[in-house]
Amino acid sequence: MGKGRPKKYEKGAAVAYISRNQALRKLQLSLKDFRRLCILKGIYPVEPSNKKKANKGSTVLKTFYRSKDIIFLLHEPTVDKFREQKVYLKRFKRAIGKFDKTTAKLMLESPVTYSLHHIVKERYPSVADALRDLDDALCMVFLYGLLPQRSGVDELPVQLCRRLSYEWMNYVIHTKSLRKAFISIKGYYYQTEVLGEAVTWLVPHRYSYEPPQHIDYHIMSTYTEFYTTMLGFLLYRLYAKENLQYPPRPQGNGFDPCRPQPVGSNDTEKEIYLELVASLNQKLQTVSVPVEDEADITIEGLEESNKLTDLTKSFSKLKFFISREVPREQFVFVLRCLGAEVSWDPLSGGVGSTFHEDDPSVTHQLVDRPELGRHRLNRVYVQPQWVVDCLNAGALLPPHKYFPGGMLPPHLSPFVEEGGYKPTDLVTLLERTDDLKEDDDVSDDVDDSIEDVVEPVKESYKERRNKHKVKEMVADEGKVERVDEAKRDRAEKQAEDKLLVSMLSKRRKRLYTRMMYGKRREVREADVLLKKRDQLKKKHRVV
Repeated sequence: MGKGRPKKYEKGAAVAYISRNQALRKLQLSLKDFRRLCILKGIYPVEPSNKKKANKGSTVLKTFYRSKDIIFLLHEPTVDKFREQKVYLKRFKRAIGKFDKTTAKLMLESPVTYSLHHIVKERYPSVADALRDLDDALCMVFLYGLLPQRSGVDELPVQLCRRLSYEWMNYVIHTKSLRKAFISIKGYYYQTEVLGEAVTWLVPHRYSYEPPQHIDYHIMSTYTEFYTTMLGFLLYRLYAKENLQYPPRPQGNGFDPCRPQPVGSNDTEKEIYLELVASLNQKLQTVSVPVEDEADITIEGLEESNKLTDLTKSFSKLKFFISREVPREQFVFVLRCLGAEVSWDPLSGGVGSTFHEDDPSVTHQLVDRPELGRHRLNRVYVQPQWVVDCLNAGALLPPHKYFPGGMLPPHLSPFVEEGGYKPTDLVTLLERTDDLKEDDDVSDDVDDSIEDVVEPVKESYKERRNKHKVKEMVADEGKVERVDEAKRDRAEKQAEDKLLVSMLSKRRKRLYTRMMYGKRREVREADVLLKKRDQLKKKHRVV
């Protein structure tokens, strides 16, 4: 007999999606473990196009997942480890309740552990894949590393996040790959270019605060657990590519972090090692034999990201001293990325300073106070914003606008997309950088001007020669029609755009209409701001 007609809700959206409660029953996990497993595997809820069909005719609000993702989780070995941990905790609580100290001690010495290495390799087969998802990982690692010690936050993950953050910053300093920086209320925004990929992250301000109670720190700890594992893999490959030892070892320090320390040994050497790495002011030891990179990375522009810019060369001749009121860690990071020598007061800043404040070779000093007690004539005193503005402008800016106690120029964000309204300070800054580029093209302009002079001379010579020739045929000369090329090109482009829009489907045409509406809105907003600026200028002139 032939196969009968399929029943209702046996195919389509009703089979492609599964609710969260159905997934819990299928995996036999609690809601806490299910969330943890989905975060580690990178599986998130989805929104069906037709909720009623996915919910088999019901209109009750539910959270849906793809059925293929849940079937994929059935074969995950980490699920078995979660179940073993539950059994382990039950046995441990039973031993504590029965005052069986021997069993409890043995269980503490052999806890149930699991590894996330196979999940990292599965989600990120190559280094390029990991770099594309590195933004969220760095933001979480830097945030979690600044959490204070309190109930609900383990100390070991916080220390691990701090160590990984310092290792990442040391790598960026070594490669001189920092491209942008911006200081905001939330913290410090940075953007670096690693193997052709732009990586942006946020570093919060370091100050004492009370963490909010409404945040679920268990979810944060799960994300941190995965991100630290992934970042450890990535840092090892990046350090190996630069022929550096990992974990990083400052030059002149004999402590080996890979060597196991004997029980009861003194931790002074380890503390000094960690402080030197955290100072961001030490050169790192290299590997004697280069490590071969097995990663298959085909990214263009790899050589350009490692070249020293003119700004780095100019900063390498400068010597900075950071006053105690300036955030030392962030500005040491930016200055070292630019190639400058940096130091600070060892009594207030800790280990890692290389010279004192009285050093006569110091060229600049970062100060963030209105008045100076002692002023030296052989150095320039500037506010910290000058360093970040120089990085974003790509040139050494004049320091007279950044003297201590003065009104600073607007701190413009380099992460704003091109187009729309541009402030006056940004326009002047762009004009200043364009002037530097025009100096390099002077020779090209001279050659073009010579050609413009020679051509009319040749034409005039031809005309004089043709005057003496006998004219065989007489014809009126035609008049040259003057055509506005810009207007003609604009009309041709509009005609091409209309033709392309007419060939789009109905769905894509609606999307294109919304995009063009957004662009026109940006133009209108920019015009409004320009009018306001012109009105303010007129008022100031009248006053």
